Amino acid sequence: MRLLRNATAAGLLLLAPAIGEAQTVQGRLQWNNAGSSFSWYWRNSSGTNINVLGGAAYSAKIQYASTPPATSYWPSGAVAPNAFGPAVDIFCVDFLHTAKTSAYDAYFTKLGGPLTNTRSGSQAQYMKAAWLASQMKNYTTTTTADKLQRANIHAAIWWIMAGQPTSVWNGTGSASLATSYTNTGMNAWIAGANANYGSINADEWTIVTDKCVTTSGNNGAGFNATDTCSQEFLVQNVVPEPATMILLATGLLATLVMGGWLRRTEA
Repeated sequence: MRLLRNATAAGLLLLAPAIGEAQTVQGRLQWNNAGSSFSWYWRNSSGTNINVLGGAAYSAKIQYASTPPATSYWPSGAVAPNAFGPAVDIFCVDFLHTAKTSAYDAYFTKLGGPLTNTRSGSQAQYMKAAWLASQMKNYTTTTTADKLQRANIHAAIWWIMAGQPTSVWNGTGSASLATSYTNTGMNAWIAGANANYGSINADEWTIVTDKCVTTSGNNGAGFNATDTCSQEFLVQNVVPEPATMILLATGLLATLVMGGWLRRTEA
């Protein structure tokens, strides 16, 4: 029974970040492609119609400057010099900047915080954005109706983070875009995020922030940003494979058992 309790404790240690573990690492982000995003219209508070990619995730690759802690979850990335990991989905949470389509230095900050090197610094805002990003998988990118839902979800993310945009093209194909905007769907998703963001596990998401800006510089509107800094993104972290966790737990259990045997021998 004592061994079972020790094994259980070992497993729990592996499921949670270690005390004092780094929650921010530096590295680089490399644009891969537009991913599952698509072209859509959003309207800002000045009444300008902005046609940009959105409604889903971009694709990018990550290179860490140093190896992230092994006991915690991080997005897939390579740590070798000039090497990038496999492509991952990155969700834009920043309506006030454009995305750099090249490699650049970035902070990778666990949503569990502290959020010193992020633009917002508000865990609640990012958790709401993460909840909304997780809802996109319920809709396809093949039908207009589903793409509209994704567009509304993305508008809700951007509005929560920056108060922009104010409405979304309803995708009806009207000859006049001026009569085809609504905030009904966007507002419904904002309400959903406000009610459900507490269900998000903050350790399962990472914020990617261009190093040229930390908490300032949001002076643009869509593609009109003037500080040339890239958008900020959310990335869902990778959960270690069960086999790896079992192997680590076995090693830790062996250490605990050996420690107990040595203590009994010395006694």
